Amino acid sequence: MTTNKLIPFIATHPGEVIKDEIEARNISLQTFASLLGVESSYLDELISGKRSITVDTASLLERELCIPASFWLHLQSQYNLDCRNIEIKRSKKQYTITEQPVEEYACAIC
Repeated sequence: MTTNKLIPFIATHPGEVIKDEIEARNISLQTFASLLGVESSYLDELISGKRSITVDTASLLERELCIPASFWLHLQSQYNLDCRNIEIKRSKKQYTITEQPVEEYACAIC
């Protein structure tokens, strides 16, 4: 049995959700980094998508935001899967696009 798998156009990094949460709570990045016990640069890299959520980071986020660590880890896993699926989808499209003109050209010669 096959299922149609929806693949997002853009993957959402968990850092974007963290940024939305701390903005909604009117907490500055510096203050939140201090609450977590991490450097501001670490939090900035996490929010900008340059770092992944680890088990330790998820536990810190759970402690400060009261959002379960499992939620953050699931977001990270889903982001990783979405990135992979988007890459596969794009590579298939590129293959299809590059093959199309060759086939048309081959038919024109016949």
